[in-house]
Amino acid sequence: MVLLLVGLAGSLGASLRYVVDRFISTKTNAQFPLGTFVINATGSLLLGIIEGMALRHHLSNTYATILGTGFCGAFTTFSTYMYETFNLFVSKSYLQATLNLLGTTVICLCFAGLGLYVVS
Repeated sequence: MVLLLVGLAGSLGASLRYVVDRFISTKTNAQFPLGTFVINATGSLLLGIIEGMALRHHLSNTYATILGTGFCGAFTTFSTYMYETFNLFVSKSYLQATLNLLGTTVICLCFAGLGLYVVS
């Protein structure tokens, strides 16, 4: 049953990622992959909240797995982040590629920490 719920949560996360990315892409005309950046940052914040709830407020491991692995795992995307960063380097947009690479890493770590902090 947990496997089924992880899959269902994953399908919701992946679908929401697509919708959010398309929405941001239609509102901005930038070369910088803002959609993926926003998705990964908000997913990291949500994962921090989920883990904080599991660690400090007795959210069951089952629910943490469904939400963290299923939803957040499918909502966030490391492969697209790397693909877009690589494409920025290939197109000689070195500053944007570096900002995406380092900025996403730093912001996602900070947002995950903020999520943990918010629920403590």
